[in-house]
Amino acid sequence: MVIKEIRNARAKLVLLTEDASSNTAKKVTDKCNYYKVPYKKVESRAVLGRSIGKEARVVVAVTDQGFANKLISLLD
Repeated sequence: MVIKEIRNARAKLVLLTEDASSNTAKKVTDKCNYYKVPYKKVESRAVLGRSIGKEARVVVAVTDQGFANKLISLLD
């Protein structure tokens, strides 16, 4: 679903975990680079899942521009 959001230009930021598989990380970062969507690495899938109130997640797309801008500033 994240790849679909990137392709449809709805993703404003992608959060990818450090512990993602190399195949997943390559696929997501290649799509982000091609479609010019910024992405940030986060600590682990448990932290990412907990921060959105879900089970462990490897990749998350942020679709709100204001929220994406704030997350980028906080993660830098």
